[in-house]
Amino acid sequence: MSDARQGPQLGQLLAPEQTRDAIHVALCPLVARERLEPGEHVRIEEGEGAAAAPGQGVGIVDPFLVAAVEPGARFWLLLYPGSITSLRHEWTHPQLPLPEVAASEAWLRQLAEDSHTPYEKILEGALEGHILFGLETDGRIFAERHRDELERHLERVLGARVSERYIAFSCSCGYYQP
Repeated sequence: MSDARQGPQLGQLLAPEQTRDAIHVALCPLVARERLEPGEHVRIEEGEGAAAAPGQGVGIVDPFLVAAVEPGARFWLLLYPGSITSLRHEWTHPQLPLPEVAASEAWLRQLAEDSHTPYEKILEGALEGHILFGLETDGRIFAERHRDELERHLERVLGARVSERYIAFSCSCGYYQP
């Protein structure tokens, strides 16, 4: 039976007293990794939709399509009822980062690669208040040029304010120590 506070829930059998109703369904545009049938359960694999066993994915292919979704085509993914973590016509889901978060993660991963610093070490360093870059140049110079941008990207990815803390930067050669 549906919880009156939440309204009706898809994926459950109805109680005899249930009457017609309307619901919100969280939708996410997704690219098919493989051929998918309307209503097929889907998991996220490297940012694309792939077939999943019922209940093992994050949602289903738009069940109203009249043909299969071919690899590379975009489709609506209907997320499983009750799986989103917030809703106000702009929702979040634990396996689907917000576009800004994905862009910030990409920026930080590129920084990690460019600076010869493991991505995880940059995140850990931000939380601890000191980031040790494997830069072959002075970490202080890098920080002066990129501090605001770095803090913005870290805050999006970590979901926590880092600008309130003093983040010191240095290179691993020890040339600059704050």
